[in-house]
Amino acid sequence: MRRSPIADDAWRDRLNAIIAMLDASNLQAIALSESLSAHAPNALREDFEHFLARVRALDFARASKLARDMLEQD
Repeated sequence: MRRSPIADDAWRDRLNAIIAMLDASNLQAIALSESLSAHAPNALREDFEHFLARVRALDFARASKLARDMLEQD
């Protein structure tokens, strides 16, 4: 289910929190990434889907890199 994007600051804060969890190999990153998916900015939707696929595959190192790349684009 697609919802509206959240405010930029909230998006960045939540993605940074997920990056910290990914870097710590914390499995809670999966649920948080899935919940943030519904709020991804339209411009980053495709990138977020690639990121989410890496999270679901438990490729946390690659997912962390993709998330950092999204933060630089935003």
